[in-house]
Amino acid sequence: MTTDDLPRIEARGVTKIFAGVPALDKVDLTLFAGEVVGLLGENGAGKSTLIKVFAGVYIPEGGEIRVKGEKVHFTEPIDALSRGIATVHQHSSLANNLTVAQNLVLGREPGLSWLPFWIRQKAILAKAREVTERFGIHLPLTTLVDDLTVAQKQRVEIVRAAAEADTLIILDEPTAALNPDEVDELFELIGTLKAQDIPVLYVSHRLDEIPRICDRVEVLRDGKNVGGLNHEDSVPDKIIPLLVGRQLGNLFPDLPTVTDEVVLRAEHVSGKLVRDVSMEIRAGEIVGLTGAIGMGQRDFARIVFGAETGTGRIELLGRPLPQGRPDLAVRAGVGYVSGDRGKDGLFPILPVWRNTTIVKSDDLTRAGFLIPAQERKVGVELIQQFDIRTSSPNKEIGELSGGNQQKALLARWAAVTPKLLILDEPTLGVDVGARREIYDQIVALAETGMAVILVSADHAELQGMSHRVMVFVDGEVVKEMPGAEATEEAILHARVRTDNTKAAS
Repeated sequence: MTTDDLPRIEARGVTKIFAGVPALDKVDLTLFAGEVVGLLGENGAGKSTLIKVFAGVYIPEGGEIRVKGEKVHFTEPIDALSRGIATVHQHSSLANNLTVAQNLVLGREPGLSWLPFWIRQKAILAKAREVTERFGIHLPLTTLVDDLTVAQKQRVEIVRAAAEADTLIILDEPTAALNPDEVDELFELIGTLKAQDIPVLYVSHRLDEIPRICDRVEVLRDGKNVGGLNHEDSVPDKIIPLLVGRQLGNLFPDLPTVTDEVVLRAEHVSGKLVRDVSMEIRAGEIVGLTGAIGMGQRDFARIVFGAETGTGRIELLGRPLPQGRPDLAVRAGVGYVSGDRGKDGLFPILPVWRNTTIVKSDDLTRAGFLIPAQERKVGVELIQQFDIRTSSPNKEIGELSGGNQQKALLARWAAVTPKLLILDEPTLGVDVGARREIYDQIVALAETGMAVILVSADHAELQGMSHRVMVFVDGEVVKEMPGAEATEEAILHARVRTDNTKAAS
């Protein structure tokens, strides 16, 4: 067997233990040159741990890693990078104050041989151009990274990783913040990596993407290998039983009955990215807002919550809703759950129970003083009610899986029973099993008479969880349709027809 016939990288019986509990239990994984292998599993299945073992962040207690047949021992990330292994994370790690060219060669800047610390900008640009030409990809080399879109930043990260690594590139949830057109561009870039024999480990919760891009998949559950599927079998119906250990059945619960009571009335609302939007949402109703990224659906929701300023009239149960003041919106009865848990929602180093009671803390005071025992009691009850899986209520919430973190955010707002609950990408980065639990909780809240705004780019979620769906283009609602009719095709048709109409005019 020649070196070219050997796996580019493989894990053999890798075991990693935390606090006596195996996060990885004798896991095997092999990638050959030019393969795209999907690594799938529910939150907590061991995917992130295995990625960090490959990347040199974690040192396994058992098993081994081999690169091109040679056993290697990584003690820090630089060891993995020196063997050609790079990871592109969901959140950008680029230097926003540098240009694209400077980011592409960061740490490898060309200098004068007799004055190595003297960095030459023309040489940097030339070296960066060599990198992009190697992969046949156009990038705005002289543009500051801070001025790029999310998709453009991701392309820069992948190209930088490919320039540094030819053993393995790990893509962790690469499409989480991309619209369908940007996903297509990403897949073209991955195809370029395949053509250059660079293997890709593709980690995603979006099961519909897997057969489009992966040559095969490997599924982890509870830190163990539970099965591999070839390309032909890498479809959701065959993946889901491996992920959850059972047939999941219908992913979406039955929607609640909508009453005649108008909870939210918005009239001629405009803002930085919103143009003259009007709508009514009734008690028990779940209304989906969607569109390409930056089309105004998220901005409208944030104007309602007071996180962004706008004009127009917004009423909650017939009373004007204060604008530009989230604190007053909360007091009036508006809740907001962000899909960006780390930025807009969680307090990672606080215990789980305290994360669930933060909004309710004003109700747990006596003579102006917070009563810790009462607060903790309420927090523990919310953990049980929302089935937040944690080894202890005192555990830092940042250590929980994404699904359990999101359930904690839902519990936080359920504790104060808002009249309107805004859900901004509530299942982003959440596995399929936890999604059903979150959907059940959303429906249970709506059944109490709560109105719900669901901002989502997930077409299946919109169709299964919305009474109505509104499609945004350039800040305007261009189409309203019943949720059951909001297929991916129908939503894309609405967007395309509107774009074509505007182009023609």
